[in-house]
Amino acid sequence: MSISLQIGALTDELVAAVAKSSGKNPSAIPGRAAIEKKIKDDSYLRTNKFEVMKCLDGLLEKFQVVGNDELSDALHRRLEELDQKKLSLAPEILSLLLFLSDNPATLTNLKDLKEFSPPRDPKTIEWADITDSKLNEPDDLWKDIDYAAESSDDDISSASSHVSIPKIVPHGSTVPLEEFNPSEDLFIDVQDDALVASIIKSQALLEGGDGEVLYLTELQFVKDAISMLRGLPTSTFSIYDDKIGINRNISLSHTSQFAFQGLMMSFSSIGTSVQILRSFLKRPQRVPFMQTFQKELEALVLSFDRYLSSEQSHYLYRPTPLSVSLLHLLHKVRQHVRVLLELASLIDDLNKNSSHENFRCLDLLYDLVCEKQAAGEDSQYREISQLFFACFENYTKPIRHWMETGDLDIGQLSSFFVTTSTSSHDDLQTLWHDWFNLNWQSGRLYAPKFLHPSSKKIFITGKSRVFLRHLGIEPMNPRVPDPPSLHYEVVCPLNQSLSLYPFAGRLDAAFNQLVDTNHNHASSLLKAELDEKCGLWQSLDALEYLYLGKDYGRYSVTDYRIFNLIDRGSRSWNDRFLITELLRQAFSGLPCIDVTSLIGRSAKVPLHVFDSHSRSVQILKVISIDYALPWPVANIVTRDSLQIYKRISLLLMQIRRGKYTLEKRWFTKPHLSPNDDEEGADHILSFCVRHRLLWFLNVLYHHFTEVVIARATREMVKAAKASADVDSMIEIHQSYIRALEAQCLLSKDFAPIHHALISLLDLCISFSDTQVARSLELQQDQNEQTLSTIRLARMAGKRALVEDEFDDSEYDLEISMFEAGNATSISFFEQSYHCRVMRVKSKFDNLCSSIKAGLRVDHGDYSQTMETLADRLEWG
Repeated sequence: MSISLQIGALTDELVAAVAKSSGKNPSAIPGRAAIEKKIKDDSYLRTNKFEVMKCLDGLLEKFQVVGNDELSDALHRRLEELDQKKLSLAPEILSLLLFLSDNPATLTNLKDLKEFSPPRDPKTIEWADITDSKLNEPDDLWKDIDYAAESSDDDISSASSHVSIPKIVPHGSTVPLEEFNPSEDLFIDVQDDALVASIIKSQALLEGGDGEVLYLTELQFVKDAISMLRGLPTSTFSIYDDKIGINRNISLSHTSQFAFQGLMMSFSSIGTSVQILRSFLKRPQRVPFMQTFQKELEALVLSFDRYLSSEQSHYLYRPTPLSVSLLHLLHKVRQHVRVLLELASLIDDLNKNSSHENFRCLDLLYDLVCEKQAAGEDSQYREISQLFFACFENYTKPIRHWMETGDLDIGQLSSFFVTTSTSSHDDLQTLWHDWFNLNWQSGRLYAPKFLHPSSKKIFITGKSRVFLRHLGIEPMNPRVPDPPSLHYEVVCPLNQSLSLYPFAGRLDAAFNQLVDTNHNHASSLLKAELDEKCGLWQSLDALEYLYLGKDYGRYSVTDYRIFNLIDRGSRSWNDRFLITELLRQAFSGLPCIDVTSLIGRSAKVPLHVFDSHSRSVQILKVISIDYALPWPVANIVTRDSLQIYKRISLLLMQIRRGKYTLEKRWFTKPHLSPNDDEEGADHILSFCVRHRLLWFLNVLYHHFTEVVIARATREMVKAAKASADVDSMIEIHQSYIRALEAQCLLSKDFAPIHHALISLLDLCISFSDTQVARSLELQQDQNEQTLSTIRLARMAGKRALVEDEFDDSEYDLEISMFEAGNATSISFFEQSYHCRVMRVKSKFDNLCSSIKAGLRVDHGDYSQTMETLADRLEWG
């Protein structure tokens, strides 16, 4: 078959496999033609074998780096075998295998290669093998065993010399023991009995009985001590549960047993500490910075092992006679093991406190570094501080990633103190407050203690990045300055005295510089976006107009319409469409307010509730104003803050309601007869009461809107513009709105004063209803007199005069008809008008005195403002 036919057949199979259809299918013909054209036009059909070999060399090197030398050797041998076969398609095959590989450095198991090994052919047995002397059966194989025969020990002892040497028994031989004659090479003719005895003692074969003291040479003990320090069990020391024990039946001939055991205990104590480190190195670590700690610790232990190897070679391979001193060895070991002892104590503390605080290792390292610097131990300080910075730099990787991108590294959430909340991340209005949380466990931040002062800035910086990303600003901006490094050489340079600069101050300065660099950039960029594109300051102006009574005139039409409907008893007074229309008309001319986002809200009020509460300012609670803020501004002006805005707006509306009843429902025409002195006195009394009520409400409203709200708003805006970040803006605004709540008598601390104020506002409505009832009564009397006058005029024929007076009476009747809807149930039969006015005056005096007395009580930060309000109320 020609090459073109082979390519065509393979192309058909490829189309059928990919398109799941036959190559002859009309829909697959264009694809088949495109593949054939690609194959014909492609001039680089062969794989670049040099690139393949380069990848394989890199793979071999990777296997060696990760410590998988067996896999590297196995792959190298097979590549050499493949190279000898001279296979032309070898590069293509190897390239395909490389593309199909999946993390071979960690997932490959050499045991799996046995499955691909060809089975060995069973060995065929020939007659020559059968007749081999090795397979012949001994003649005495099937004979009975003579248990009374002499022991083989007697034969061996007869062949031995007079020197006592160990018995040698051959193993695996088919020759009977009684016929065995050992070779002369197996025996050594020793002439010196003392030499043999010293050899036996040097082997330290502890076969003595209990309580028997065995004496070793100092050199033998040195060798055992070095082996023990390397983690190996010896006859002198035992290892059990990471603890080193000593054999108390061993001593030196030239020293007391008590002193020798003291030396043994010193060596075993060091060995126990080193054994703690070796056991820790065997435990797998999942947290990245703990893996770094384990790696650095392994390097220190390996360095100590090298030192032990040098000491061991020093004692083993001695070209000249050497003096052995246990005290000298102990001194040198202590010099090299100081850092390891400190780290062993640290790991022991970690093991005792089995908490899930992975960062506790950093806390202990930090304390150890500060302790060594304070003690002036510079060499240990350098080594431990280098270990600390290696771990700390790894720990800060998720912190850097969070501050630079606003993303959380899922793989390191177990060691990071910022977590995502369980709430939904769909509502952008809650991004700043509800999407992310600081991880607090048992009332403590889940972070190293030396990072607690910077944790808030780190948290804010990451949230600022997330905020900017949702505003369309990429987190990695080219204007971001290069963050400072946290390497040991940068933070603790060697050209400066280590004793002059505390380690804690150096670390705080370096880390704060890293945090401030990212924090300042992200915060300044976000503040600019809030100012220029999100309309933060315009939204704050809109809230001041809508809720804080900035422009009193814009409320007039809306208030007059709603209050008038309430006084007339109309059921449409709380119609939300009417309220929305009135509000949009009132604030349509302000550029800072989007009237399409302005909505009036109201709750349904049953008829019996309206009848019982319509003469109280409390009924206005069912009316509220909603203004939809942009989501970036809604993160600063929270929903709780908006509720306080609405409560302040309600209070101001209630005060305007009281003023409305005193101003709009007052009849300037006295309706008095010329000689009625009593009614004149009542009128003067009511006028005085009305004046005092109006004075009180005007002073109160002016104090709230101008003295408190306007001044606090100016200070809040000024402080917010100068704030460092969005979190500071939110704190400034929350402090501002809480201060307004308190100074407007709406906080819990001012509840008694607020109740008295509401009672006083209800008293204004009650006084107004009394005036309306009195005016209607007088007007009714005058109407009756007018009708009598008309009858008399008609009878007397004084038509012209009657017509003039009739016009005046019609005007009065129009007034009475206009006020007909305002008729109250107040009757003066049970209690006279004068008594009612005097009762209002008395109640006003009591409430006013109670309010002023409550204002003069010490209110902390608000005492001065409350004193000012109390003084102004005294003037009335």
